[in-house]
Amino acid sequence: IVVGKSSGAVSAVTGGGSISILQAGGATKAITGAGDVVVAMSGDEAEPVNVASGTGSVEIQLPKDANATLDLETAYTKDFGRKTSIKGDWDLKATETDDWDSEQGSPRKYVRVRQTIGHGGPVIRVRTVNGDIKLKKGS
Repeated sequence: IVVGKSSGAVSAVTGGGSISILQAGGATKAITGAGDVVVAMSGDEAEPVNVASGTGSVEIQLPKDANATLDLETAYTKDFGRKTSIKGDWDLKATETDDWDSEQGSPRKYVRVRQTIGHGGPVIRVRTVNGDIKLKKGS
């Protein structure tokens, strides 16, 4: 699914495949069973974002002076072969669980960022498995 430019809320949901929302002008939801997700906000202020991927990388671009509340989580399974990461253009403080959790099926560990950027604001929520999360500043 590819969405070029929106002036309001966007909701894109698919059972599998990548989602790109390139100029989101409002609250954005992107959910895929398996695939990479890219969301780029076009306004001067952050809007709520909700992204979920059963497996895949996620990239979120926010306004450079964004005020937002981050709720980011990526899990990696034992057989994935490497740790996943959460990185960005802001100073992000990621934590990682110590033990393997089997509650969701395959044993996995979680990498999380829960913090505010700027003065806090709309929630940027991401959930993915076996994929990295990148948070970038827009121009």
